[in-house]
Amino acid sequence: MNRIPPTIRLEMSAIHESLATAVANGSLLESAQSNITALLGGTTSAIAPLAVQQLVDAGEWDELNDRFFKTLAFGTGGLRGRTIGRVVTKAEQGTGGPNGRPEHPCTGTATMNYYNLSRAVRGLIAYARQFAGPDRKPVLVFAHDTRHFSRDFAEFCAKVTADLGGDAYLFEGARSTPQLSFAVRELRADAGVVLTASHNP
Repeated sequence: MNRIPPTIRLEMSAIHESLATAVANGSLLESAQSNITALLGGTTSAIAPLAVQQLVDAGEWDELNDRFFKTLAFGTGGLRGRTIGRVVTKAEQGTGGPNGRPEHPCTGTATMNYYNLSRAVRGLIAYARQFAGPDRKPVLVFAHDTRHFSRDFAEFCAKVTADLGGDAYLFEGARSTPQLSFAVRELRADAGVVLTASHNP
């Protein structure tokens, strides 16, 4: 993950001024402004502030509202959100990724990206620790499908798990959800996560 350079931090005040103006004239939702501020204050990514700045500079208020009107929350389908924006910024496009996708997922609190995955995995690890007890590490299993960013997201989740002191198992390639379910039982894991664009994993 790229760290935010000092020059970008200096430009944050200009972003916040533009956001306040957009809220005042009705172009930007107050919830979007609040969520943009929270994300910019909590991310270590150099891509996020650049992407927001590029959307602000282009006057892409509908896109900003779409990406930031809410924060992702767990529902019956887990966490669900876009990985690629309707408007892809130059920062997100980067050098490009496999199969013509952008190099980076879209920035937003209502989108699937590293910021939201980090929040989710941290919460899952905290929950698993309640049941693992003090003498055992939480154990999570990660699977993914073949869609854009699925492998990247699964690897990232496994890394966050390990960084937080848990044990992570990750399949070497795409797997179906039933295979994940089997692996959770076979490995006696605390939880399993499948990274998929499917509505019915």
